Amino acid sequence: MKLAKAVSRSHPVLTPLSDDVAPNGFEADLRVESDRDRWFIEVDLQFENPALSGYLESGACALGLHLECRRTFYRGFHTLSDDASKVIIPGSELRGKVEASVIAVSTREIPQYRVSGQHPDYGDRSFVVGPGEILAAAAPMHFDALLDFDPIEKVSSILSIDRADSEEARAVEMDLFNPGKVIVILPQADFDLYQQLRTDKSLEGLMVSNVLFPVILEVLHFIASLSDEALEEAKIANRWVRSIIRKLDELGLNLNAGENPCFRAAQEILKNPLRRGLMDLNDLGL
Repeated sequence: MKLAKAVSRSHPVLTPLSDDVAPNGFEADLRVESDRDRWFIEVDLQFENPALSGYLESGACALGLHLECRRTFYRGFHTLSDDASKVIIPGSELRGKVEASVIAVSTREIPQYRVSGQHPDYGDRSFVVGPGEILAAAAPMHFDALLDFDPIEKVSSILSIDRADSEEARAVEMDLFNPGKVIVILPQADFDLYQQLRTDKSLEGLMVSNVLFPVILEVLHFIASLSDEALEEAKIANRWVRSIIRKLDELGLNLNAGENPCFRAAQEILKNPLRRGLMDLNDLGL
């Protein structure tokens, strides 16, 4: 449903997308949760318009949540009420980006429709509104429907460091297209040394600053380079991308804002890795 077209009606529509009605507040918030098998979408709607409230109370119109998912071709309208503001959707119906619109729709013909605060251009006119017409609409919202939850509690949840198969390998390689984890491949001698040192707690800060920091920095640059469409595809294909995005959201970090955003974000995610490495050096008397 293209909401901009949907609210272009011969009758006034209460929506923040136009000045048909003043005040034009019709604000909705969503809370989206999942138990891996189902989506639970709870709607919180706020508006003040006596006429629209009267139509709702009389049953002449109803509130609903309209959902569209391009990837699964799902499209559905779910009626809302004070007693039922939560919508439950089977998990398989939604995947990827979902557009959600909260609207008020006429349930029957209203022969003399008028709404409080309608624009002076409408004068004191009333309108014949048929069933199924949009009377109010909140601004469209979007959410990502991805049925797994793996925030980065430990870097090991998104990163695997492996040993090169060939003895001839001399440079570190990365695989950013593995669906489960980012794969870092070390030359054999480097990997053996890494395995030897990684369990030494006195070197933990140095391992983070020398090994993990450059890897996470490269990962963030990769994510920042993706277009919106490519990022959506990457989130669907790669669990580690979703984990990184959730961590960035949790920390309030934007990879496209400010100076050196990836460099700053890598430090936030790894909790000041450079300082931790310097402190290890200091403790070792180096």
